[in-house]
Amino acid sequence: MPVGGAAVLRYTNIAVFGLILVATSFLITWTTPMGDIAPALAKLGAPLRKLRVPVDEWAVVVALTLRGLPLLMEEIRVLRAARRLRPNDSFRYRTADSPLIDILTAAMAVSTRRATELGEAITARGGTGQLTAHPSSPGRGDAIALSVVTAVCLGAVALGILI
Repeated sequence: MPVGGAAVLRYTNIAVFGLILVATSFLITWTTPMGDIAPALAKLGAPLRKLRVPVDEWAVVVALTLRGLPLLMEEIRVLRAARRLRPNDSFRYRTADSPLIDILTAAMAVSTRRATELGEAITARGGTGQLTAHPSSPGRGDAIALSVVTAVCLGAVALGILI
């Protein structure tokens, strides 16, 4: 267990790595249209198919998650607004009541209902085969993003070696 300066350096490394991951994901979502993320993940994970990894299924899950996030955010916004409109009766209001737990429970119930409806719609349309079947290939923007990420990673490695 690191103590002192080593602990601070380890914490800084972890925090910077987390920020790099967040910045990279922002860069990917900024440069890639939502409809192209699942095919890109399927293409990038193609070598893993030799190891019998379900790459297409994972790509579909990521695509459906990304498409469902705005709906979930809207539902949470509506639930928070409805919670604020409830009367604050001092007899009914206890310190054990947590608005966060109430909102998360309601959001999970709504998400489960929406997931069921989405699954039925996907089945009615013939499955998820077309979500990962997109004939596009990486373009100039992807090459720029890859070069920026590679430069940042090489800079981090060089900085780690120098320190």
